[in-house]
Amino acid sequence: MSETPKMTLKDWKKLNAPGKEMNFELGYWRQINFMQHEITFLMMDYNEYDKMEYLSDERYDFIHSFINVLSTHISKSIKLPVYEFKSKGIRFIVRYNFHDWKVSIISDRDLEIEPKGLFNPKSSSVKPCYFEGFPKDLVFPNYNEKENKDKFSVCLHNEFSMYVFFWYLINKVL
Repeated sequence: MSETPKMTLKDWKKLNAPGKEMNFELGYWRQINFMQHEITFLMMDYNEYDKMEYLSDERYDFIHSFINVLSTHISKSIKLPVYEFKSKGIRFIVRYNFHDWKVSIISDRDLEIEPKGLFNPKSSSVKPCYFEGFPKDLVFPNYNEKENKDKFSVCLHNEFSMYVFFWYLINKVL
């Protein structure tokens, strides 16, 4: 893990864009765009956003400051971000390594989640060694309906599972 001064994803991606000669350069941009557009628009507070003037600098800044970069890790020789954002009283820490997504959740209340194929609550892949770039104190035991309901970590195997997981949280749990 590489410590990074906390900065917005917008600023971080400009400073750390891989060269065009890198094999996973397109994967880097796909990941950045997925987080910056799909996850931001899914998780942000629309009540606040809708109060802002259409196409204003304020709206642009609001969208582009939603996700921060907490730290970094290297995968396929590409420097990648560990993302951090907050929504509805929950802090999310997320990373992708071209293989799977890792997510840690710190909530101010217990969350009632039904994994239903999104993640395996008995997975052995919730160990700090698999959470590249995460500070060790932000990797928690897997979600369990009897315990670990307010602080937990999960492994999501693809972009679709990641999106559905966040959609489920924002629409059914929160």
